[in-house]
Amino acid sequence: MTSIVSSEQPTVAVIGSGYWGKNLVRNYHELGSLRLIYDSNDTLLEQLQHKYPNVDTCLALTDALNRKDIDGVVIATPAETHYQIAREALLAGKHVFVEKPLVLDEEQGVELIELASRKSLILMVGHLLQYHPVFIKLKEMVLSGELGRINYIYSNRLNLGKIRREENILWSFAPHDISMILTLASAAPTFVQATGGNYLHQSIADVTTTHMEFPSGLKAHIFVSWLHPFKEQKLVVVGDRKMLVFDDTKDWNEKLVSYPHEIKWQQNIPVPAKAAAERIDFPQSEPLRNECAHFLECIKTGQQPLTDGYEGLRVLKVLKASQRSLDCGGIKIDLQETDKITEKGPKDCSFGEKVFVHESAFVDSNVTIGNDSKIWHFSHILSGSKIGERCSIGQNVVVGPDAVVGNGCKIQNNISVYKGVTLEDDVFCGPSMVFTNVFNPRASIRRMDELRPTLVRQGATLGANSTIVCGVTIGRHAFVGAGAVVTRDVPDYALMMGNPARRAHWMCACGVRLDAALQCPACGKEYYLESEDILSTGGASTPPVDKKIHFVDLSRQQRRILPEIEKNISAVLSHGNYIMGPEIKELELQLGKYVGSKHVISCSSGTDALLMPLMAKGVGPGDAVFTTPFTFIATAEVISLLGATPIFVDIDPKTFNICPEHLSRAIQALKSGDGSYPLPKNAHGLRPAAVIPVDLFGLPADYDRLMEIAAKENFFVLEDAAQSFGGSCNGRKSCSFGHAAGTSFFPAKPLGCYGDGGAIFTDDDELAHTMQSIRVHGKGSHKYDNARIGLNARLDTLQAAILLPKLAVLPEELIERQRVANRYTEGLCKLVATPTIPAGMVSAWAQYSILVENRDSLQASLTGQKIPSAIYYPTPLHLQTAFASLGYAPGDFPLSEASSKSILSLPMHPYLQDEEIDRVIAAIAYAETR
Repeated sequence: MTSIVSSEQPTVAVIGSGYWGKNLVRNYHELGSLRLIYDSNDTLLEQLQHKYPNVDTCLALTDALNRKDIDGVVIATPAETHYQIAREALLAGKHVFVEKPLVLDEEQGVELIELASRKSLILMVGHLLQYHPVFIKLKEMVLSGELGRINYIYSNRLNLGKIRREENILWSFAPHDISMILTLASAAPTFVQATGGNYLHQSIADVTTTHMEFPSGLKAHIFVSWLHPFKEQKLVVVGDRKMLVFDDTKDWNEKLVSYPHEIKWQQNIPVPAKAAAERIDFPQSEPLRNECAHFLECIKTGQQPLTDGYEGLRVLKVLKASQRSLDCGGIKIDLQETDKITEKGPKDCSFGEKVFVHESAFVDSNVTIGNDSKIWHFSHILSGSKIGERCSIGQNVVVGPDAVVGNGCKIQNNISVYKGVTLEDDVFCGPSMVFTNVFNPRASIRRMDELRPTLVRQGATLGANSTIVCGVTIGRHAFVGAGAVVTRDVPDYALMMGNPARRAHWMCACGVRLDAALQCPACGKEYYLESEDILSTGGASTPPVDKKIHFVDLSRQQRRILPEIEKNISAVLSHGNYIMGPEIKELELQLGKYVGSKHVISCSSGTDALLMPLMAKGVGPGDAVFTTPFTFIATAEVISLLGATPIFVDIDPKTFNICPEHLSRAIQALKSGDGSYPLPKNAHGLRPAAVIPVDLFGLPADYDRLMEIAAKENFFVLEDAAQSFGGSCNGRKSCSFGHAAGTSFFPAKPLGCYGDGGAIFTDDDELAHTMQSIRVHGKGSHKYDNARIGLNARLDTLQAAILLPKLAVLPEELIERQRVANRYTEGLCKLVATPTIPAGMVSAWAQYSILVENRDSLQASLTGQKIPSAIYYPTPLHLQTAFASLGYAPGDFPLSEASSKSILSLPMHPYLQDEEIDRVIAAIAYAETR
């Protein structure tokens, strides 16, 4: 376990605050570590909030697990929920304390232990009596040999109630006693036998007696009942020199008593030699306080808990065996027999037909091995790994944990395929080649949470002693030469040599180097270059010039970041928090850092990202909201949805964004009613409330002038940054200019998900709080206390998981977008009107749009040459049917109308190759000059 270097007191959330949980709440609060209480009972939470006013409460488990300021989770819920909650907490990176029993299934217990180990997290089980000062003293006396040979231990835990229906008396009372007896025996029992009676319910035992036999000859029994006339909690340890009695119902000075009785043999007859009882002194302290403090200390220092997951698993095995005996009429259960595993591996593994595992190899639990695969000498397949069919795993190979090996792979000797490495089908790994899993390892610094995934695509070959630095993708049928050190992505079919490895030539899928004409001398297959680093199959009949150009090509981006996307999606599928999962908080954090915004509220679409700020500001009937008619309908749609009136303002013909001068004219016309600027009919009496500038095509609007106008008029400014995420003005990022900003994650945007999504940015605390409420149906302080009318406008966790790796590569993609725009402008500036970028501004280049007089004929010509294009927007909003009731007419906004007749957008994405851009330029030149 890695130590946590921190002097601060760890913080915890208590999950479940009922019968026993309230005691944990009290202790952690008194220890100064309690930050949050979760419970499904809102009435109980209200009582606790009154009692502990400085502690947060919540009704949603995800709220607790997503909190960055919480180090550990304390679980005091029904036993059947322990596994799921503990697993989710560990996956969320939280240390876990779970009340007894650990889980109800041994395999689940093993999974939790392995998960905690992989993540270097504390997993502790609440076996309270291990922290009782009386038992600590008793254990010290027993293990020191003071009692002599231990012959017999018995424990009674009896009471009238608390009677449960979610578990029987065995599972409710006996875990404490089993834990103590196993500790004193210093061994696991060989046999377990249990009998009992069901008196209040036909399937729930109210009274049980459990017998245990140990290898040393020690025997023990546990008698538990909640149908007993008085309370008794007594542990008796019988040695051949002394006997100890731990009676927890007594006062402190009488709880532990020693009886130095002996059995002496006189003339072959055993004769008891009684002696006076002796009270044993020990330091007094509250057991639960000790247990809670121990968990905090383990979090702080990284030390293994006294009652760790393995202790919980040992107790669980005895409980399961006792229950089996109870269910079968009191039969004797041989624990050694039940612990045996199958010939090939643990019982929870999945093996196909004709799988061979050498007797010197070791296969952990939860491993899948496909048909006809072979695991050779001294290899180790770690938990969670998946090996496909027809694989050969050579000598001294380690796979996993959680590694994936496809079908037909051959992994030769002395190789470690670490967690995060995925081999697709038919990959060859030569002897002693190396995968790394951390980019910059240090022996003294823990970096296992910085693992970078590595993907080796189908048919690739990795030569002997080569090194693959983590985080790269090896392309299909690529060939990495012996001893090469790969530090960056490798294209399909590339032959890589050297340190650092560089492409020396190209290889055929059959493994033979291509000749100068890119033809395989062995099989005759022909290839051609799509670009400098993209080789494809084909021949003279399919030259690159005929390749389809995509208007927006998401597939090339996906190939680049697919391992990260698949890893993130897998994590979401694993933790199951599909709504407001941890990826949502991480995305909001990263977006805020990128933009420099105090608050980020992710949401379900770019439309909701505009609607919610207006709702939060109370915009509605009687309000006028100014915006541009040269945009997508969502900008004005949200105004009308709230009953407010959109007032359109013409654009700057060079930037296509709203013109500040025209905005001032429209405001004055509304105030004076003099008809000096086109206004909607019935505009008289409207209250100017807000303006929504649109950062069209990726270029921020003129916010210096717009904010001056807004300050003068006391306007709310909502930046429509649906197309401009990544753009900037004088170093300030788009989404940071207005009082709030909304952006869209529609797939074609500069930062897009694989569906609908959006986000809102603001530095206004009150506005952010209101929008967070609106996002979840107007949620108030409690789950079913809705403070206002809201929306169901949350971003799906899966979309956040996709956006995170996309955001990571966005800075590089923006550079590439600028490259594409520069090449377009250089090639087209003398043919058509190209975009204007004012000084100090940087466009995100959502679109590259030109103005041409013969727009329709040019578009038809491009289509004939297999070049896509688009028109944004053919009809300004003031002339669309949806806004006919406003009474605007053709000619009201001549600059917008002129732009709509001549605008044409060209293919634009960061993965356009120079050859493709030049092909577009040539096609436009041909059409414009013929």
